[in-house]
Formats: sequence, C-alpha cells, structure tokens
Amino acid sequence: MLPENLRAVGLPELERLVTDGVHEGKTIEYKREFYALGAPEPGRTEQHLELLKDISSFANTLGGDLIIGIRADKGVPKEVIGFSEADPDGLKLKISQLAESWLDPRISMTIHHVQHSAGKIALVIRIQRSMIGPHRVIYKNEFGQFWARNSGGAFPMDTDNLREAFTLSQSVAERIRAFRR
Repeated sequence: MLPENLRAVGLPELERLVTDGVHEGKTIEYKREFYALGAPEPGRTEQHLELLKDISSFANTLGGDLIIGIRADKGVPKEVIGFSEADPDGLKLKISQLAESWLDPRISMTIHHVQHSAGKIALVIRIQRSMIGPHRVIYKNEFGQFWARNSGGAFPMDTDNLREAFTLSQSVAERIRAFRR
C-alpha cells in the first residue's frame, strides 16, 4: 500500500504496487487513462459521472486510493504508464471543483500527482472514509445514485446499504456529542 503521507509517494512507490501485485479491492482502484472530463457531450457527462461514482464509493465505504496512470489486468497492476497532462495543478483543481459541486454532502480528499516522464504524470486521489455519509452524486442537480465499494469495485447502494450507512453516520454523531459532553 501507499504511504499515509501522499507527498511521500513517488514513482518508486507506484512501481512497488506493480512489483508486489497489489490487487484492486475495497480501498484501491487503478485506471489506465484519466477520465475524459473535457470530452464533447454526451461523453463528458458520462466521464464526470464515472469520476464522481468512483470518488463517492470510496467515501461511502472505507476510503482509499484511486490511482490513475497504471495499466492493470483483471485488477492486478502491470505497469505504471502515466498519462499526458500539461497542467497537473489545473487538473487537481478541476477534480476538486467537480467533487465539491456534485457530491452531497461534500467529501474529504487529497490529490497528488507523481511525475512519470516528460509531460506525463500519474495521479493519486486519496478519499477519506466519511463519517457524515452516505454521499450521493447530484450531477447537474439531478439526484443520482449512492455508491459503495466491495472487492469487485463500485456498486449502487440498495436500501439495506443505505440504512446501514445512515445508522453508522448517526451513531458516529452521537458518539461525538457524548464525547463533547
């Protein structure tokens, strides 16, 4: 797994995921290419929704790392390939703005880019497990799905999943109030 401090993550740490064969699961997912956030419609909407689904599924479960720029086969990382990006800071801002605008309630995440080669980066989005969830995708103010994760990836939450998430959220809030008292 990656170090707790994302600033300490460089190319050697990403390559170690490949060497160690760290399989995708509840707390880690690999993407070969970055989402096509600037694609023409309707593709842009689909890509925005996919990114928001992936981010919210981590927040609604255990938290974890979404790593973009790693080629995987059946969930096993094979190679750190990076992707072309001229403005990593602008890209991080765009991702943050998407999450802040279209996830309810807002989530906590950190975004770190790793220089791969000239003009190429890999991106690590670390999403914290949320205690105020569940979080829903509300893209363009249309109320969408609640997402969670299991070892196979993201899945839409059903009534039982939602009941459990709301109960956990209330339980945490009660424990915080009791601690403060």
